[in-house]
Amino acid sequence: QAEIRLDVHAIEARAVAQDPADNFRPSVGRLHLCRWPHRQRVDAGFAEGDAIPSAYDSLLAKIIVHREDRAEAIESAKRALSAAHVFGVATNIGFLRRCLGDKS
Repeated sequence: QAEIRLDVHAIEARAVAQDPADNFRPSVGRLHLCRWPHRQRVDAGFAEGDAIPSAYDSLLAKIIVHREDRAEAIESAKRALSAAHVFGVATNIGFLRRCLGDKS
């Protein structure tokens, strides 16, 4: 354990096809537009034109950032989520941005 260096902070935001305004109910349909941020690690399972079926895992993508301190990681995650654009299904991306802005 003494060899493990703790010199960065990482945040993983999971973009899902769920509607926060409707009690996080799953959202289905075709992804008419799907743009993930560049310059960040994105593990995406869906792309523009894909259909989100009713029997599925709602995870669209994981957006992962890491920076030297927590404040920088939070700002980087906010920028990455602001660069994510998905249309055709409801997502939690706006909810995640709001969570990162909460000071509590």
